[in-house]
Amino acid sequence: MANPKKKDWARTKAYKELRNDLEQGLKASGLDTPKYRDLVDEYMISWCQLKELNMDIEDRGTRVSYQNGSQSGVSENKSLGTKIRLLKSMDDIFRRLGYQDEAKVRRSAAAQLNAGGDDDEL
Repeated sequence: MANPKKKDWARTKAYKELRNDLEQGLKASGLDTPKYRDLVDEYMISWCQLKELNMDIEDRGTRVSYQNGSQSGVSENKSLGTKIRLLKSMDDIFRRLGYQDEAKVRRSAAAQLNAGGDDDEL
């Protein structure tokens, strides 16, 4: 049975705008070749997966209850670790597409997420 909350991220305006920006960047830098278009495809697949992970974390939280036979408890939502690994992979693709400066900003944000840093003021 399909998840009724599952969203087709590839049909969203944000997806189309991001993909268009990446493709325009390839053309502007002279990298509009099959190799780099494939990297854009990989990046966009990862972007959709990231959105799904974010929804799971939003829906279930950072800690989830489990029941394993007679044992039960609370553990970290595995989507958190998966999200961190995915962000690192996306950062690598981003750099390979020629976006070194933007990749530095993404790495910094991922490091804060990994460290549990929260710079928001109340």
